[in-house]
Amino acid sequence: MNLFTGVPQIKSQVSIGYEDNILLLGSCFSVVLGKWLDERKFNVNYNPFGTVYNPVSISKLLDCALKNQKPGREEVLEQNGVFYHFDFHSDVSALNPEEVLLNIENRVSSAFSFLQKTTFLCITLGTSIVYRRKDNNEVVANCHKVPATYFDKNFLTIEEMVSSLSDIITKLREKLPQLAILFTVSPVRHIKDGLIENNRSKSRLIEVAHIMTEKFTNIIYFPSYEIVTDQLRDYRFYEKDLIHPNEMAHQEITDYFSNTFLSENTKSTVQKTEKIRSAYHHRPQFETHIDYKRMCTAQLEQIKNLQIENPSMDFKKEMEYFSKYI
Repeated sequence: MNLFTGVPQIKSQVSIGYEDNILLLGSCFSVVLGKWLDERKFNVNYNPFGTVYNPVSISKLLDCALKNQKPGREEVLEQNGVFYHFDFHSDVSALNPEEVLLNIENRVSSAFSFLQKTTFLCITLGTSIVYRRKDNNEVVANCHKVPATYFDKNFLTIEEMVSSLSDIITKLREKLPQLAILFTVSPVRHIKDGLIENNRSKSRLIEVAHIMTEKFTNIIYFPSYEIVTDQLRDYRFYEKDLIHPNEMAHQEITDYFSNTFLSENTKSTVQKTEKIRSAYHHRPQFETHIDYKRMCTAQLEQIKNLQIENPSMDFKKEMEYFSKYI
């Protein structure tokens, strides 16, 4: 008896390997996928600007990264002694404007440098509900605890989102013609405004993502939202807040991701990195035991072999740890 409706496995014509440079932007789900790739030693940069939920703000920040464009002092505002910028996450906020500008400059410069060599871009769309400043009608990425009276709250239209994303993708393709782009919709539920509004929001994002795949070449839709809401479809796969998918759900999504984008050879390499990671996190009963010394020696040899095949792999912390016990 089949007790669930599965999302059919797709195999993308675009593959991801250890030679790729992968940039992930968007909602907090970008961090989930980014960490998974990072832990397996892919060359990855995820959410360099912090969490960004709506397509217009994502497009604006990508444009900043592409141009290496930093904001001016007049764009930094203050609320209750804290300085912030409406286009950036609270991670860059500070108690003086100079520090905010420096934080932003570092983030933008880092993203600019990485973007020059990016071969695979993953954009996770979180919500189409946005807050607009009443003084200039600009969409903000983060409200920074500014009173609600300062904003108008509404849905982005499909046309607005398609226009914004199309503009930045066109610019990206002029600089990076071979860039592959993945769109996905975050399975995290935004229920602050209620389930009905969440579903209205997500449905718009799904439509926008599919329009982008039809409008441009080398753009893929990845069904992380459908895997959680349709295939798993059970609160067992959510955290206690019933909003965020849990580790089991993440495993289902990353397994699907692996089967979609990784070759068999790359999967084999991933398994080797996972064994090294497991050994790194293992804490023996006796660190000075000869068997543990042998294990550490074997791990260092495995790392050496992997780095010969994949020079970009960074095992610095693992090598330092294993070397202590030889």
